[in-house]
Amino acid sequence: SMLEIEDGDRVVDLGCGDGQFLVHGARKTGAKFTGIELNWLLFMISRLKVFARALSGRVTVQRSDYMRVPLSQFNKVFMFNMPSCLKVLVPKLEKELQVGTRVLSVVFPFSSKKFKLLETGGTKTYRLFLYERVD
Repeated sequence: SMLEIEDGDRVVDLGCGDGQFLVHGARKTGAKFTGIELNWLLFMISRLKVFARALSGRVTVQRSDYMRVPLSQFNKVFMFNMPSCLKVLVPKLEKELQVGTRVLSVVFPFSSKKFKLLETGGTKTYRLFLYERVD
């Protein structure tokens, strides 16, 4: 993937939905994954998928509002959030993510002086925007 996830990375999915990205990533790499999902049903589906695939040791799913979760411990961020959410989320990412942290935004790009757009990709339906936190 464009995020270049490696063993030892700490990856967070902000609004992880049904956990598809978490499960796929954990099966392909040795990284630790955290999913944050507010919707109770999607949270439960994510937890079940993780449990069913015996990934509980490397994947954690939290039922929470990602705006209330500290993000400084993560060095890779995956997110598929609407522009209205990004308006509120990007200032949090600017404040909490360390320089060098990579962020992959699905479908919706964002602009920030503290993030450099490194690469775009994906398909016509699912555009991908890879950023790096800069000083």
